[in-house]
Amino acid sequence: MTRCMRFRPSEGVYLRRIGSLFVIFVVACVSAPSAFPRASQDIPIGQLRALAQSYAPGARLPTRLPPGVTAAAIGIASRIDRSTPAPQYHLTFHSPTKSAFQYDFWAGRVAPTIVAALLRHDGTRGFKTSFRAGRYSGTLEIQKNELAKLWIASYVWQYGAHTYLLMVQERVGGTPLYPRLSPRATIASVA
Repeated sequence: MTRCMRFRPSEGVYLRRIGSLFVIFVVACVSAPSAFPRASQDIPIGQLRALAQSYAPGARLPTRLPPGVTAAAIGIASRIDRSTPAPQYHLTFHSPTKSAFQYDFWAGRVAPTIVAALLRHDGTRGFKTSFRAGRYSGTLEIQKNELAKLWIASYVWQYGAHTYLLMVQERVGGTPLYPRLSPRATIASVA
């Protein structure tokens, strides 16, 4: 004997409400895309400095970039862990086909907190040393991934009322993956 599923009128009302909410959501997404933030937005290098000064006065940006870097993607800033504040801005400098480096900056002098969070995150694969680049000096934290034959080098320094982080993927031994990128020269050019 087969049983026929019965449809109750109360279920129909519930399904119609869910269906109409879904349609309203889709129409809102399509008709007003500016109401929802984008994950990242590309800014040409020539426009980046003026935009940064209007949103983060006093923040410094690199002036010497490797060949081929034409834009920076402004991304959504996130914390390294719960103990760190979120950066004011997260920029990924890139060519049309490849990412060169990431650049974050924070309001305030929070370099020790950032370095401690990076070391906690990397565990036994991370170590730190000091670095000097032009007038800037700070801490270089390196996360080793011997299996992938990659290092992630995080240069953290403070200047004025801001803390900066430049993050680069490197081959084992310290050669950046992006051709002709010199992290120290890029940091020394920050103005």
